Amino acid sequence: MSTTILSFQNRVVIETLHNEGRSLRYIANYLDFSKTTIFNELHRLNGEYQAELAQTDFERKVSQRGRKSSLTKNLKHLIEEKSGLKSIFETDFKRHSEPRLPSTAQINH
Repeated sequence: MSTTILSFQNRVVIETLHNEGRSLRYIANYLDFSKTTIFNELHRLNGEYQAELAQTDFERKVSQRGRKSSLTKNLKHLIEEKSGLKSIFETDFKRHSEPRLPSTAQINH
């Protein structure tokens, strides 16, 4: 089973043709997608299909994909405490992030 990802332009075409009263078969043939893809897209939202809302819904769902991090704050703290990496990173960061003032030799020249 493959996943079909529609572009925003595809969604605008679907909205336009659907509002013109075109059939699922017509829209599917026009865009060269299956009727099932068009059907699922038209039923993505509750109510009237709008390309912008469908695109927003798609982007929200894509952002929620993938494995969630199992690194909790407590686990992160324990790892930093046991490994001592926190202090190394913090001191290295502080050393390089403090503003450097010019030396008196640079000012006098």
